[in-house]
Amino acid sequence: GQRLTFSFDAKAGNMEGATTAVAYIQTLDPPNGFNQTNFVPVDMTLIPNTWNRYEAILDLTDPLLEGQILQIGFRSVASDFEGSGIFYDNVDASLTPAP
Repeated sequence: GQRLTFSFDAKAGNMEGATTAVAYIQTLDPPNGFNQTNFVPVDMTLIPNTWNRYEAILDLTDPLLEGQILQIGFRSVASDFEGSGIFYDNVDASLTPAP
């Protein structure tokens, strides 16, 4: 009966070329080869260089999620030594009753 809200402040740093960035919530199922069962992304690739608040929300009411691994995180993908900077601050993960 819970939902997870992952929120944070962010602004662009030195994002260059074909670099991409994402913040996310995901769940992984260990008995099934750690298959990804949920992926809730927030695309951070084109955010402005001013601070803004962002969030991702995952409904945790599915009983099949019991025993799975819950991860929150940030990922940048770059190549050819291109810049991939995003600044993050005020990270919060909170549970609230599902609507």
